Amino acid sequence: GLEASLTGCMQIQAEAFGGHSPDAIVGSSWGGAVALLGVAHQKWVPTPPAVLLAPALKLACVKCATDGFAYESVLERLKGKLCASRCVIVQGCRDTTVKPEDSMELAEVLQIPLLMVDGDHGLNSVALSGDLLERYVKAVHAGSALEEVLQDPAALWAERERSAGKKVQQTVPKVESESGYEAEKGEEGSVP
Repeated sequence: GLEASLTGCMQIQAEAFGGHSPDAIVGSSWGGAVALLGVAHQKWVPTPPAVLLAPALKLACVKCATDGFAYESVLERLKGKLCASRCVIVQGCRDTTVKPEDSMELAEVLQIPLLMVDGDHGLNSVALSGDLLERYVKAVHAGSALEEVLQDPAALWAERERSAGKKVQQTVPKVESESGYEAEKGEEGSVP
């Protein structure tokens, strides 16, 4: 079942690096869950830098529902293993597969940065446009200030689109309260 699949994926990843820690981990959805479970189960020591795109950790753990993958237990094992300057979660605010609230909780519990972007589960708009993914990976690998890389990627994307003569309606996400998530619309227009 699901537990065997998760265990198999972690084992394949650990074997692929021959017992060494990778330079960086980039995991999306299921891959993000596998990466986090690998860290929790100490498949890579030391823990490598990570870019986690809508990591489905809670979803995978809840569906697995066994002692080895109990969500609260996994979170406890992860605490202190991910360095805030070497890890980031990127989450689409319109994601219906991995709830934005799940990534918010994960980031808060693990004390790592969370970048909410206007996107769905595929994150094909802002988060992965241009060279942003490469910049995320380089920043976490170098342990540099993620704030510089995470500076308003929606604005960077919008500027690139406007430069190409496209109309852009930019949505800048913001957290309204602990119980809800809303987006604040920007202005529509194009740069001549």
